[in-house]
Amino acid sequence: MRSLTVVLVVIGIMFGGVSSVFAVNPDIGGAAIHTEEDYFSYGDWGLTVYSYVYDSTSATLPDLGFSLGSGEMLFAYMLDGDNAAIDSVEYFSVYNTYDLPVSDVGYDASHNIVPAGYAAGDYQDPVNYQYSGFTLTTSYNFTGSYMASIEPDEWTLVYYVALADGWGPDVGTVAAGGADEQFVPAPTPEPTTICMLGLGAFALLRKRRRMA
Repeated sequence: MRSLTVVLVVIGIMFGGVSSVFAVNPDIGGAAIHTEEDYFSYGDWGLTVYSYVYDSTSATLPDLGFSLGSGEMLFAYMLDGDNAAIDSVEYFSVYNTYDLPVSDVGYDASHNIVPAGYAAGDYQDPVNYQYSGFTLTTSYNFTGSYMASIEPDEWTLVYYVALADGWGPDVGTVAAGGADEQFVPAPTPEPTTICMLGLGAFALLRKRRRMA
């Protein structure tokens, strides 16, 4: 299953995300090297995810209270509840196909960042968040306490810092009684490693088919 995921991600890196590269995101500060907008929906809920990628070459970072070390990249995601929806959102995660080291996971706890040009809703903190190397995901859970969820008129800003050579599309998941998946920016190794992993995955799939 993971081999197939690697193949899909390699294809996504080559062809995915082109239509969203030029999207204009709400301004959260700093000089992002990439931004994009993706929409998730299922049943009666909808969520827009605005993504922001920063690296050590970024002139400035959002006001999150830290700086990036050598080789580190910041991935920030603004989760915006759809005002036209009915149900709230309970969970957001980003897959880390290459299991690259994640040194920090969090959210805008001090609420210093209010996106410029964005004037809808209240801020909702996640109840818990973590990076799991076993499942290769960075996850943010908005359930577990009274009124904890991203309501249709609420938003939040979550982030993680990864040791990576670049970024590419990987699977993001939003869930609330049903899940939707879209490609969002995530950490990747340098291109040569990606190509080798992709070729290895194709070879493994071919071998399995012959054995079958």
